[in-house]
Amino acid sequence: MARITTALTAFNRGEVSRLALGRVDVDKLRLAAEECVNWIPHTLGPMQVRPGLAYVNDTAGNAKAYTLPFVYSTQDTALLELTPGVLRIITQTSALRRPATGSSFPGGAWQTSVQGNGSVTISGQIALDVPSIGGYAIARAPVGVSSPGVLHALRIVVLRGPIRLRIGSSAGLDDLVGELSLDVGTHSIAFTPGAAAWAEFQNRQFATALIGSVALESAGELRLPTSWGDADLPNVRWDQSANVVFLACAGKPPMRIQRPTPFSWSIVPYRADDGPFAAGTPPACKLQVSNAQGYATVTASRPVFQSGHANSLLQVFTPNANATFALGATGAAMPAVRVSGVGVARSIAFNVSGSFSGSWQLERSITGPNDGFAAVPQPITSTSSTTSTTSTSKAIGTGSTSGTSTDTSSGSSGSNSTSGTSNGTSSSTSSSETNTTGTSNSTTTTQKGGTAGNGTVFTANGNGGGTYQDDLDNVVAWYRISATSLTSGVINAQIIHGGSGGRTAVLRILAVDSPTSARAQVIQPPSSDNPSDSWQFGDWSDAAGWPTAVALFDGRLGFSGGDRLWMSVSDAFDSFAAQIDDGSGGATVGDSSAISRSIGYGPVATINWMLPLTRLLLGTAGSEVSVRSSALDAPLTPTGGMAMRDCSTYGSALVPAVKCDTRGLFADRSGRRLLQLAYDVNSQDYGASDLTRLHPDLFLGNAIVRIAVQRQPNTRIHCVRADGTVAVLVFEPNDDVAAWYRIETDGFVEDVYVLPGQLEDAVYYTVNRSGTRCREQMARLDQARGGGLNLMADAHVSSLGSPISALGGLTHLNGKTVCIWADGKDRGTAVVSGGQVALGGSYSAVCVGLPYQARWRSAKLAYGAPQGGTALNRRKRTIGLGLILADAHIQGLQIGQSYDALDPMPWTEDDIGIDLTGGWYGYDEQEVELPGSWTTDARLCLVGQAPRPCTVMAASLTMETSVETGMTRQ
Repeated sequence: MARITTALTAFNRGEVSRLALGRVDVDKLRLAAEECVNWIPHTLGPMQVRPGLAYVNDTAGNAKAYTLPFVYSTQDTALLELTPGVLRIITQTSALRRPATGSSFPGGAWQTSVQGNGSVTISGQIALDVPSIGGYAIARAPVGVSSPGVLHALRIVVLRGPIRLRIGSSAGLDDLVGELSLDVGTHSIAFTPGAAAWAEFQNRQFATALIGSVALESAGELRLPTSWGDADLPNVRWDQSANVVFLACAGKPPMRIQRPTPFSWSIVPYRADDGPFAAGTPPACKLQVSNAQGYATVTASRPVFQSGHANSLLQVFTPNANATFALGATGAAMPAVRVSGVGVARSIAFNVSGSFSGSWQLERSITGPNDGFAAVPQPITSTSSTTSTTSTSKAIGTGSTSGTSTDTSSGSSGSNSTSGTSNGTSSSTSSSETNTTGTSNSTTTTQKGGTAGNGTVFTANGNGGGTYQDDLDNVVAWYRISATSLTSGVINAQIIHGGSGGRTAVLRILAVDSPTSARAQVIQPPSSDNPSDSWQFGDWSDAAGWPTAVALFDGRLGFSGGDRLWMSVSDAFDSFAAQIDDGSGGATVGDSSAISRSIGYGPVATINWMLPLTRLLLGTAGSEVSVRSSALDAPLTPTGGMAMRDCSTYGSALVPAVKCDTRGLFADRSGRRLLQLAYDVNSQDYGASDLTRLHPDLFLGNAIVRIAVQRQPNTRIHCVRADGTVAVLVFEPNDDVAAWYRIETDGFVEDVYVLPGQLEDAVYYTVNRSGTRCREQMARLDQARGGGLNLMADAHVSSLGSPISALGGLTHLNGKTVCIWADGKDRGTAVVSGGQVALGGSYSAVCVGLPYQARWRSAKLAYGAPQGGTALNRRKRTIGLGLILADAHIQGLQIGQSYDALDPMPWTEDDIGIDLTGGWYGYDEQEVELPGSWTTDARLCLVGQAPRPCTVMAASLTMETSVETGMTRQ
């Protein structure tokens, strides 16, 4: 018989597949374990019985939850809990709650203020209608404050926006909440009033802003509504920028969760008002936009609209100019009309109508459409005064109208697109001669391309109009009408131009009435109501599909869906403009313009995730795609060249990938392997490697459903499996450590998420315990090493302070047998009844929760073979074991050759009995007998038991192995 003693100095090899147990020739596998459950390997080599899980709270309505980390800074964090239709904010150890106040809103009569024919209607809902440029509608009301100095919150549901909110200590001030812009969605805006508070709602856009409801939040948990159902939650993808979390979900519009002030939260649809728009040629069809401001009807020459186009953008290039705009304030100006060419091609007609008290003027800029405007000098012409008007134009283009009208398509009053003066008509044909007469207080001008006069301008203080042809041949100029003063009413301003120009209008479709008609909100106004065959739907809608993934990369917000990638304008996360103002009045594709690209090869597949590493990576069911610029380390631009190439063809599962430094981690399309994407300097791109290659059956039949990365005190990758257990990889590539272990508990783990911490990151699990879903936080490693308060129990509740004889707060464990650790000792077990348990004494440091077992079973122990031979297939047995332990309870470890034959650690040392309820700080004694039976498959088994701590640092194992000489067995 050969006897050998070998040292086991590394317990950080983790668990490997049973298929690898025969590889005793490889140190990494020979020192590994066939089973490592609830033991945590350390990078340095020891392994420790894992800490317990502390009960935090239940999920909303006990529903299955999907929880996102919110990290503003390492000291400012929260959890965003998504359950079907509900968002909760978890801060510290509880859901965010609103206190009882006894206050009311409104606490008095509403006050209103309007300009530019604005109006306020309050009847349950609050409608703030502004039918003019520069106008506004304001509604304010006091808060009936009953609890000064106590946090209050207003719940505001915006149906049509945006609106502006101000909360101040008196009417008109914003010292309690600075002015916020609230878009469509639900907002809970917190403030702490003194003796008085006022809330003010403003609309300063040409539209009807509609507030569905405003009320003080009632006492209790803050819950905000969402559109995601149970089946949608696993498909939610997110990324965060400061106080805003951007979210995408297959089949649902993108959203944003934002924290506008420290205790305020909102959930709103993500909206970009300038794209992205579908590429390619639209169907052969002409669209006509009824009016230029507020709400419009879009009419198609043949069926193109579907019900799924609601909430989609629509882009229409409208030729020429004839739109009428209402001006509602001094200094307000209509959008400028672009004029180019030579001679009569530069002719414009202008008309002003309406009931107002004020003055206006025609202005020109040669700088651009938004600045550089000055009054147009009067050309040298013959003039006369008149008190009545008719207007006939030639060489002005096309278009016809009559006066002003009321748009009732969406309940907003305003001026339709018209050409002609008030109560008059206008028509145009092609000719070089112009004859125009104005109305009262206007000038009659006859002109054939004169030169500027001495400082006189086209201006008046009543209705009027005229024509004008400048002598700036081949110069691009912009013309507009502005209100130089306005004390009441609105000025309806119109410029008619039949040149080759026009404007690209952007509208958001609100409802589809028929295949040829839709109602829409005007975002960027059209230049005319002329039909156009140059138009595009937005790329996102129920009809076209919604983005499935989102990520921030290179100063851009990126979305992806199908095989397409969209990235926002640089440093403008709410803009997807394909062209940017070039500073000279034009718009061009520049380096900062939005990006819209298709993968363009292979099968069209859903993009399951986006990962912003050194390069932007996309995960599809068939491959992983690397998005790279044409130059090394250059940012992605639409002009500088951009390539999209496969860097791996494993394919990915519908599980969000995670980032770990410059590496990416994801589940392959079967969900059975965890793969790593790492940059390869040789290929100058990312490549994939299998982190489960030593344990290929780890996820066999139990696919990965969620991944989270913990960075402190070392890197651990938590993978929730379909069977409700967790496989964790201790991952330190610099130390060549990649050790798998598993976490099991009395329940079904459904989710994992991590927040940064100081000593250790906070790791949370959502655990379904016999139908009760509990959010639980794993205790730190240093809290599971014994001492007065030892946090080694699952779903535990602890107390530290004055002595107690019973512990409550255990309703989630009613009827369960729990273990008790109190004042530094294991105090046995008890059954929870009525949400509490008797401790059997009075203690000041107590932890009560569910016990769990830690199991470690070695690989094959092939030791003791003669030189040149092997111990495989030789009968052997263990006869002695020496252990070096740290922070170990005297009864914290059982040892044996199999789980069926375990022995406790010695109860005496040097013939002196040991307190069996206490423990050691460290243990380093001579070998103890470890009787084992003769077998060809001898193993070492170590079993720990919570709440007793134990850390195994090293071991010496003595074995006897049978040796054959020829055919003789010794």
